[in-house]
Amino acid sequence: SKKVEQNRWEAYVDGGREKTGIDVMDWCSEAVEVGAGELLVTSVDRDGTRKGFEVDLLQMVSERVNVPVIASGGLGSVHDAKSLMLNTKCEALAVADFIHMGRGHLLDIKKALLDEGFIMRMIKP
Repeated sequence: SKKVEQNRWEAYVDGGREKTGIDVMDWCSEAVEVGAGELLVTSVDRDGTRKGFEVDLLQMVSERVNVPVIASGGLGSVHDAKSLMLNTKCEALAVADFIHMGRGHLLDIKKALLDEGFIMRMIKP
């Protein structure tokens, strides 16, 4: 998705290269209506920036649909993960660049979220 104006995002396809002209909220609702069991929502505006997730978008989507929402695009720090989880109903977040580029460890994020009272599966260090 890409932000079009305040609290409005357009759905993109083909790895964020092609506009659809469809509002993200409508796209997500329709996907769930036709059977999607979870949604991976990536902000094209935030992907690769390490400036944090598009919390407003993810809050709106996670409150609108009744399936798990996975946040993607923008994770820069453990604080970003905490902010996302404390301010949305997302059930998961993508951490690829954070770990692959050696900026942190999955255990750092898990510990921070456990400290906030989130329940999750732990992994052995």
